[in-house]
Amino acid sequence: FGPWDPHNFVFAALSALGRRRPFEAGGDVVSPTYVPDLAHVTLDLLIDGATGLWHLANPGEISWAALAQ
Repeated sequence: FGPWDPHNFVFAALSALGRRRPFEAGGDVVSPTYVPDLAHVTLDLLIDGATGLWHLANPGEISWAALAQ
C-alpha cells in the first residue's frame, strides 16, 4: 500500500472511517508492505550492486481488522 494509490485497503479504510461510515475488515493475518519502504530497500540493493532473488517485506504481521484500527 502507499499514499498515492487510492485503490488499496488502507486508503479505503481511512476514507470510510473519516466519513464515519462502517468499514468491515477480516481477521486473517497479513504482512502488508508500505510502497515507499519497498522502493527505498530496492534502491539500496541496486546501489550496492546486489544480485539474485530477494524477499522484501516489512517485519511482523497484523490482521486486516487491526490494520484498519
